[in-house]
Amino acid sequence: PFIGLVLISCSKNWDKEMEKDFPQMSSEWDTPTLIGVTDLGWIESVDCSEDGDTIYYMFYPGDDLVTDTRKEKWVGTAQIWYSVRDGSGNFSSHQQMFGTTIGIHETTGASGTHVDSGNNLWFSSNHEALTTGDWENENLYRNDSLMPFNDPNATYGNPHYCAATDELWFDGVIDQEIWVLYDAAANGFSGTPVKAPEPISDNTDGAQNMQPWLSADGQTMYFTSNRNRIGERYDGPEIVKS
Repeated sequence: PFIGLVLISCSKNWDKEMEKDFPQMSSEWDTPTLIGVTDLGWIESVDCSEDGDTIYYMFYPGDDLVTDTRKEKWVGTAQIWYSVRDGSGNFSSHQQMFGTTIGIHETTGASGTHVDSGNNLWFSSNHEALTTGDWENENLYRNDSLMPFNDPNATYGNPHYCAATDELWFDGVIDQEIWVLYDAAANGFSGTPVKAPEPISDNTDGAQNMQPWLSADGQTMYFTSNRNRIGERYDGPEIVKS
């Protein structure tokens, strides 16, 4: 199975960066392999179709989105793209996601990509800032529709919808806390999300839990956490399973 959590790649000095921080893998998993589309620029928020033949991701054409954002000097916009496995088994194509209009303004973007079992595209964006002027706040969207439960005082990201359980899991505080909206579609996505229960949430001081990914039956979750490395010189993150 493909775990669509977060992959970040920069086109400059990638080999050196990978040598410094090559992932240490559980015995359940094989050695990670660099795929072709990662040479194109800054790529993150990776998700995969159930058949494994299409990957979806946020693509920014520059080398360093963090620095460019800090300087407010962008070389393009952060958009959702996809790549389809070719006849030789490689992901060589690179195409902008069909039907996606959110994030087309130069000062907004779209990330946290997830395509659910119904082929609905989920993502987060600060697109509403074009109207509200609040550039720090991000909301969750499905197929370019703003979800009703969004809160103007909250910043949501990294959504993952599980149709089997009708639950929408996401970062209720981006890169800090995982939240969940129960009976999501049944209530028209207008319910009230709550912080995820333990052990997904961790009350240890300094704990960060983020980027939930669920199996198709909703019975297994993978997510990113620093819970096992708090207090270390390098305090995470790791991918953990529940």
